[in-house]
Amino acid sequence: MNVGVTQPYGEFLGGLRELCDEYGLVYIFDEVKTGVKVAPGGAAELYGVDPDLVAMAKSIGGNVPVGAFGGDDAIMAEITDGAAHFGTYNANPLALRAVITQLREVLTGDAYDHVDALGERLARGYEDVLADHGVAGHVDWVNSQGTINFFEEPVHDYRDFLANVDVDFHENYWFAMLNRGVLAHPHHPSQQWTISVQHTREHVDEHLETFKEVAPRLARKQ
Repeated sequence: MNVGVTQPYGEFLGGLRELCDEYGLVYIFDEVKTGVKVAPGGAAELYGVDPDLVAMAKSIGGNVPVGAFGGDDAIMAEITDGAAHFGTYNANPLALRAVITQLREVLTGDAYDHVDALGERLARGYEDVLADHGVAGHVDWVNSQGTINFFEEPVHDYRDFLANVDVDFHENYWFAMLNRGVLAHPHHPSQQWTISVQHTREHVDEHLETFKEVAPRLARKQ
């Protein structure tokens, strides 16, 4: 999620797990942007991979400044058995209350069903609009997270992204949406949209109706 949404294709993640096991390496998942967003157990759960250590942040606290990490018993024992882990905000009451509330009361099973369904509706809707108006583009998404790239091939890695992305063209799209009252995602093609528990089907449909207005203009510029 630093080049839009880039899927780990094939056996990439599983292959890394095997290599780490073979060479005695710690397999770390940076889930700051994916933890509890793409699934309750983050990307580790979604892709069926068991990392040794996981780092998470703002999403587990509903955007309250917070960070957390955890992992294998043997690794965590290094902290409990003597390695210092000091921090000014360790066990901060506000942050911990936010985390508990987020995980127990906000991100329920029904909430995941809701945002994942809306995420697919938005992504499929984008695909339909691209096809209907002859705009070259590719939509990639993971449940509630998604992005659009205005070139036809999927992005496999950052090299694909850097070689193909047209920042100026993407800005035409982004500002055209913004001027019509829709903030599609943070301002840069490397970012992605996030469906929240507060979004509704009406919000998604309004977003897509706006893109239908913008798409013909984009087609003329390609």
